[in-house]
Amino acid sequence: MSKKTTTDQNKKMTIDEYIDKYSLPKRQKEYKALLALFVSAIGVIIGVMLFFFVEKLFQMNEYVGYAGIVLSVVLFVLLYIVPIVKISKTNFFMTDVNKENARAAKRYNRRMREDIADKMIDMKQATKDNGWFSDEKITEIAIARAKDDDKALSTALTNIYNTDIKDAAHKLITDSAVQVGISTSISQSEKIDTLIVTVAELNLVKKIVYLYGYRPNDAQMLKIYKTVFSNAIFAYGVQASAGAVAGGIAKLIGSAAEAIPLISTVIGSVSSGIINSTLTVMIGFQTIRYLKREYKLQEILDGIEIEESEEAEAKMISNVKNSVVKTTKNKAA
Repeated sequence: MSKKTTTDQNKKMTIDEYIDKYSLPKRQKEYKALLALFVSAIGVIIGVMLFFFVEKLFQMNEYVGYAGIVLSVVLFVLLYIVPIVKISKTNFFMTDVNKENARAAKRYNRRMREDIADKMIDMKQATKDNGWFSDEKITEIAIARAKDDDKALSTALTNIYNTDIKDAAHKLITDSAVQVGISTSISQSEKIDTLIVTVAELNLVKKIVYLYGYRPNDAQMLKIYKTVFSNAIFAYGVQASAGAVAGGIAKLIGSAAEAIPLISTVIGSVSSGIINSTLTVMIGFQTIRYLKREYKLQEILDGIEIEESEEAEAKMISNVKNSVVKTTKNKAA
């Protein structure tokens, strides 16, 4: 390796380089407004699907319908309100910074890492059978916290994210996708499919965020909720589309006319299940990608030696000026 290459690798990124490369201009107010819009749209989809469910119950029996209203309200709270609130209340790392708030962001991110570590330790102690974290990884985190060693803690967290948490996240995605695939394969209803996909994806995002201990920023959450909304709309049309395609296939391969409807139904159900499970896998990995990106950015920011900002320089000049004027006036008096 050449001397120049070694020098380049050892050279630390400056705050100006970080801002130019990673801290892009963002319209926070617009993001929050759009975020609220898509969150509301997801709620409308779930509410409408539950309405159709209650409507069918009323067709069966009036009292069953009233019971369905109560059940739907409970389900709406548990499957929509609770995940949205839990995700929104979870903190995210400060990685979109400028020269003025970079130092504060580094301090905030350090407290975030400490809080995440404490929650992992508490979770492991409270649930002995928790298969997410190994004793070895949690011990490393606990030792770093006991010594108040931020560098060791950062290394331990990076280690557990790349091993235990990665494996646990993949299992969450697999389990959720399989459940969605099986459920939508046997539902035979566009409305039920839409409800299953929307609720499953929303709760998968909540579980992954809970597992990692932090959430993506507002801009990234907007993209996630937009994908959940798009998948819900797509899932509504999957059942009918898959059925139509399966009907054509069945006519090509079926030898007996009476067997075609059954073949069409089976192929259509399996197809919709596979498609919906694929959508669930994609939303899970989208969430993980955003989380990994934010953790990597806060690591990069943490390693930057931030120079005194122009604002601090201007403030010091003003303070010195005021001191000189005040002292001169006092002596003149």
